[in-house]
Amino acid sequence: MNHTVTIIQGDNIIKTTAEIGESLYAALARAGIAADFPCGGRKKCAKCLCEARGGIAPPDEAECGLLRDTPGKRLACFAVVEGDCEVVLPSQNMRILSESLFSDMTLSPGAPRLSKDAYFGAAVDIGTTTVVLYLYDLDTGRRAGVVSGMNAQKAFGADVISRMSYCMENEGGLARLSALIRGQINGMLGSFGELKYDIGELTVAGNTVMQHIFAGIDPSGMAAAPFTPATLFGDFYTPGALGVDLDPGARVYMLPAVAGYVGGDITAAIVACGLDQADGFSILIDLGTNGEMAAGGKDRLVCCAVAAGPAFEGADISCGMAGVEGAISALTYKDSAFECEVIGGGKPLGLCGSGLIDAIAALLDMGAVDETGRLIDVEEAGDAEWRDLLDEDDEGMRLRICDGVYITGRDVRKLQLAKAAVAAGIATLLDEFGKTAENIDNLFIAGGFGSHVDKDSAVAIGLIPQAALGRTISVGNAAGAGASLALRNEGIKKRLADLQGSCEYIELSSSPEFMEHYVENMGF
Repeated sequence: MNHTVTIIQGDNIIKTTAEIGESLYAALARAGIAADFPCGGRKKCAKCLCEARGGIAPPDEAECGLLRDTPGKRLACFAVVEGDCEVVLPSQNMRILSESLFSDMTLSPGAPRLSKDAYFGAAVDIGTTTVVLYLYDLDTGRRAGVVSGMNAQKAFGADVISRMSYCMENEGGLARLSALIRGQINGMLGSFGELKYDIGELTVAGNTVMQHIFAGIDPSGMAAAPFTPATLFGDFYTPGALGVDLDPGARVYMLPAVAGYVGGDITAAIVACGLDQADGFSILIDLGTNGEMAAGGKDRLVCCAVAAGPAFEGADISCGMAGVEGAISALTYKDSAFECEVIGGGKPLGLCGSGLIDAIAALLDMGAVDETGRLIDVEEAGDAEWRDLLDEDDEGMRLRICDGVYITGRDVRKLQLAKAAVAAGIATLLDEFGKTAENIDNLFIAGGFGSHVDKDSAVAIGLIPQAALGRTISVGNAAGAGASLALRNEGIKKRLADLQGSCEYIELSSSPEFMEHYVENMGF
């Protein structure tokens, strides 16, 4: 028998159904709720906090153990439906980056028309966490609109590994995730009304896994070595083939990828930054779960990807969260207290990635974290002014940032692993060219997370080299910019295609040099 589940998230109220014995998580995911469920319902992250009332079974011992610091809450992956019920989820007004260093660019006007009326083009950046769609008037080359939102697949895990696992482990899993992202993009296109039928071309950039899922192509070949994608794209589709609600005469261009973990978002960013036509030596990094990178210039480009994990996105961190209202996005420690910047103002609820990096940088400066990454205990703190911020729970030492927000020793280790992977990737690329950090002309940092990271904090924790600090440039959503440039521009499409054929790829999982650098960069 099915029961009604009423979902309240901010001003939105959605009703769905669930069977007796089904978890709230399963009902929410089926309804396409883009909530923050980093582990994809595997009962590991304890981040699917909600308020639940009505026909919900009482919490078991395992759930109670995870809820010890959050009385009155439930975990959606544990909570079992017994009858009609109501669930209240935190608001997900996320800070989404749509702008870039290239936001003032204009496209070349005068492209051939595919329709008799006003001619428009759209470009979409499908990120693992967020999706941004741009509309352009191709008669003038001017941007006519932009719409963004959290990726509708987010309920199925914070990273591409979780999404691939869902596709592989669940009958119809690929079809479900594909339908979610297609529906989301159609909703974005629909926000422009009947104007969407004057769109002659849609360009799509994303990491290789996201592009596979959007296209309805099995991504499982990238789940294990040798991480082989079914296709590297760089071709055209009809709207009907992808379930996109555009005029049948329009075309959809999927930007070319280079490898399983270097997708069309990176080729787009390379073109937007002009790396493929630049003199000198530059490095481009998309800081995120996959940590894609490219290095070189017009004569040679080499790319790679590091498995940084979801720490940069605030996932798998005890008080971590996405860049939504209530997240601490920046902080400093002075006058015996932490000063925090909170997204949306109000009470801090946790730390997003940029806030986490600031926090670890501050703890290193305070002496609360040693060079090995160990959070010191109360006795070792002696008479330090921050001694009273330390306490211990069942999982070890932790340090209070503010009421209800802590950094634990495990959190430090998680960030340590992520930053070591990125630093080792940079070092491996430098070795490939026989360069040192002093030889970097430009260090481009792309992506939403990278654009909000304080560069001094990034240097302090060893994420980026000190020698490149003065030449580090945050470029914003370079993937969206590159996808936009490709609209009805055959010259840009040729540059993208050339990258697919000429950009060298290093598989770091089998690189002894990378592993050596990884170990070297583990410490602070």
